[in-house]
Amino acid sequence: MERTRAALQIAREHPALVEKGDALAWLRDKRLKVLEPGTVHVVYHSIAWQYLPPDARAVGETIIAEAGRRATEDAPLARLQMEMDDDPDSAALSLQIWPTGETRELGRIDPHGRWVRWKGWEA
Repeated sequence: MERTRAALQIAREHPALVEKGDALAWLRDKRLKVLEPGTVHVVYHSIAWQYLPPDARAVGETIIAEAGRRATEDAPLARLQMEMDDDPDSAALSLQIWPTGETRELGRIDPHGRWVRWKGWEA
């Protein structure tokens, strides 16, 4: 309840525009359609990819990869993701950055946000 109250307080203080619709269509048709120069474009998803059917995940990967091919030094694209993998006790936290496409494992995280173990950092 403490985390929920804190999240609701943040939402009251910093309202965000929420658009209802298909996430992959939104990525393709709005968010990643144009990569504006002078802007770092970030796609973030957490514990979401696993809920997409395999065909939809493949479409999402294609949308992000295509935007990555269009990324430049002046209009880079970053994909920050927290998703479950083979370790049932934590989720992988990783960052991929284009135009190079380099991926870095940042650490492991509790799927509910109770803790983070940063890679290479002692906690």
